[in-house]
Amino acid sequence: MVLQDRHHAGNTRMSLVNTLAIVLVLAGFVFLVLSLRTVRRAMALAPAVFQLQWRILVALLLFFCLGYLFFDFILFTGIGFPLELVTGLVFAGGAIFVFIVINICHRSLDWFRQTDRKLRILNETLEKRVEQRTRAMERSTQFLKTVLDSLQDSIAIINVDDFSIDNVNASFLEEFGLTEDEVIGRPCFAVTHRRQAPCTPPDDECPMSHTLESGEPAMCEHRHRSESGGHHYVEIHTVPVRNREGRIRQVVHISRNITKRKQDELRIRHMAYYDTLTGLPNRTYYKKLLSRSLEHARRHNRIMATMIIDLDSFKRINDTLGHAVGDSLLQSVAKRLRFALRSSDCVARFRSDLGNTISRLGGDEFIILLNEMARVQDAAMVADRLLNELAAPFFLEGNEVVVTASIGIAVFPADGDDADTLFKNADLAMYHAKSLGKNKYQYYTESMNESARERLTVENDLRRALARNELVLHFQPQVSLDTLEIIGLEALIRWQHPQRGLVPPLDFIPIAEQSELIHLIGQWVLRTACRQIREIHATGYPRLRVAVNLSNRQFSRDDLVEHITSTLATTGLDGRFLEIELTESAVMQDPQKAVCVLQQLRELGIRIAVDDFGTGCSSFEWLKILPLDCLKVDRNFITGITRRREDAKILEAILAMAESLGLEVIAEGVETTDQLALLRRLYCRGVQGFLFSRPLAAADILEFLQRHQGGFTPGAAEP
Repeated sequence: MVLQDRHHAGNTRMSLVNTLAIVLVLAGFVFLVLSLRTVRRAMALAPAVFQLQWRILVALLLFFCLGYLFFDFILFTGIGFPLELVTGLVFAGGAIFVFIVINICHRSLDWFRQTDRKLRILNETLEKRVEQRTRAMERSTQFLKTVLDSLQDSIAIINVDDFSIDNVNASFLEEFGLTEDEVIGRPCFAVTHRRQAPCTPPDDECPMSHTLESGEPAMCEHRHRSESGGHHYVEIHTVPVRNREGRIRQVVHISRNITKRKQDELRIRHMAYYDTLTGLPNRTYYKKLLSRSLEHARRHNRIMATMIIDLDSFKRINDTLGHAVGDSLLQSVAKRLRFALRSSDCVARFRSDLGNTISRLGGDEFIILLNEMARVQDAAMVADRLLNELAAPFFLEGNEVVVTASIGIAVFPADGDDADTLFKNADLAMYHAKSLGKNKYQYYTESMNESARERLTVENDLRRALARNELVLHFQPQVSLDTLEIIGLEALIRWQHPQRGLVPPLDFIPIAEQSELIHLIGQWVLRTACRQIREIHATGYPRLRVAVNLSNRQFSRDDLVEHITSTLATTGLDGRFLEIELTESAVMQDPQKAVCVLQQLRELGIRIAVDDFGTGCSSFEWLKILPLDCLKVDRNFITGITRRREDAKILEAILAMAESLGLEVIAEGVETTDQLALLRRLYCRGVQGFLFSRPLAAADILEFLQRHQGGFTPGAAEP
């Protein structure tokens, strides 16, 4: 019983042990399975150099699992198997496991040590690079700061999130009188408008929001009013700054003071539209005003007028008294013209309303725009007022100057519907007024336009005539009344026109005098006359002289003496055989200059004659000073000497004066024997006219000279 109880107790203990053993085996199995899962995850993270060891380690774990299960199976089932062998295998496997684990740990530590060393080296390298990059960025930032501070433009970098200032340059701080601490981080508007009234964009609206909305740079101009009440202009540029994602993070705000540029623009604009001497609007601005006035007149069915004013003989005053006096005269004339306009008139300026304006076209030409006229006759009233105002003498730098003007008037819409036509027609009317004797005004008429077209046609044909050698010289003899012999020939120009035939000088010389053609024609006449008189000398008439007329414009040229000297040298003519004929107006235009020029010509042996004497306003005082040789009495006096006693008395006075001054006299236009007889009784020494000969062509003059080589028969006339 006792043995049974002991046996039973022993079985009970064995049963408990076995149960506990099974539980422990199962628990160990679970942990091994969990270890396998951990090993598998660790193996995936292991470096490539440890992959083989980790695989062996997994195989050993599986071996341990199977070995322990087999060992436990033997123990529980009692199968006969050498436990020593099982124990040896398990121990050997455990030893290998431990070896591998220790080896893995050693190699891992060595790998981690090498890796750590590489990381430290890499970290040091990165730190050096970061330090280098940082220093480079600091240098770049400092350079950028230096560049920005050196710029005169005010620059601020603004954060778009709260419109606060991230950075500024020195010009910005100087402009607003602040320091960086007072600016950085503060709202831009609070800084820029701290001491200024709100800015107003005068030209275009341009807020710092336009850049944010469009994403593009923007520019605008603002006008600021300072505390002192003055204004200055700024030009603002805004440029967006984006991050890597393309989002605008900052805006660069560049402010440039353009006050001086604005002032320069106004000055340039004034120079472009206003005359610097008189302060009046110039030709360019006048045309703008005229176009605007025409538009207004068309819209409201009004009449208006353009008046061109040209000073008479201004060049004589300018040349005589100097350019300084000439400029003063123009300024004084401008003041009088402004004063002469009615009280509601004003000098043109930039404004919206239309008023009567006066402008300077250039030189001695002015132009007046008359708006809102009630009737066409109003322009004549204004012109009279202008002429009367200019009639009073000007006192300039100690000189008393008297000046007159010629005025041309063109009325809208009768005389033109556009600015160019009105301008042209007023100019034509002005020249017509000047041709009528000056100091007059003249309305435009259609006949003036026809005359202008005719003049243009003649001028163009005349230019071609010079190129085609269509000009010819005719010669009219000058006869001595003492011997009735030919003492000289006057060279008279003719135009052999291919369609119109022989054209007299009165049909083209006045037109040539209005252009530079008169100089070309004058040079041709002088050169041709000198050459042909030399040819006449060579045929047996070596004592004959030739007389050549000079126009007023020719005589006013500064190179006149030089040109005549060159012509004499080229043609080989002695100056004693050349006579220059001048009008009274040419000599009296500038008597002081005339004395100098005529004296130089006299030194060349050239004779000087005053042509058409008695028709001008010669000063007898100047006749005593001028180096003259001859007076040619105008044909108008000669024509009436046998019918009008007054003409005879005038001629007698001229002859007496000429004799007292030692001057010869030639009477022009002698056509009858009665005129010739009276001239002889008055002791006139020279005559010229149809009684002796009409002007003859160069080919006929030699035959004429041969026929009258011994002189004319008293009382005889050439048919």
